[in-house]
Amino acid sequence: METRITLEPIRAEDTDAFFRMANRPGVVRWLPDFRMTPTLAERLARESRDSSFLSPREQRRLYGIYRDGSLQGAVSLGPVYETDYRPALGFFLAEEAEGKGIASRAVGLALEIMRREGADRLFALTERENLRASRLLERAGFRKNGERSFRVAGEREKRRYDLWERNLL
Repeated sequence: METRITLEPIRAEDTDAFFRMANRPGVVRWLPDFRMTPTLAERLARESRDSSFLSPREQRRLYGIYRDGSLQGAVSLGPVYETDYRPALGFFLAEEAEGKGIASRAVGLALEIMRREGADRLFALTERENLRASRLLERAGFRKNGERSFRVAGEREKRRYDLWERNLL
């Protein structure tokens, strides 16, 4: 029996779990310039449930990754400055959800959302050393399309990221 994966707004009762997932070392390692706070987690979860938001093509959206009704991670979609304000994909999982194909299925669902929204391309960024995410994007049909470099506050060296692109047509 295949596990059912859905992308849906983060439920109010899952806000604490969402906060913990976003702050675990395996996630923070790849998001060095991002720090989740309890207040931010609550706001993001609440906004994910706000149906008055625009589409992911026009404004960033956050979805919980649910497996059989249980929060397993999150997917963000929408324009971000790191991709020159073109729609981009981001995702993370709870530690216990890793290695089970959940991220692959969630990325597939995210691609379908963007197709329904009328997007013709989707982008993603991975830190060069994040080989697991890079392999997942390759399997999902993304191809490398350049690189970006960013300096994180307090760091001397810029971090290097691969820019990925996926045609949705």
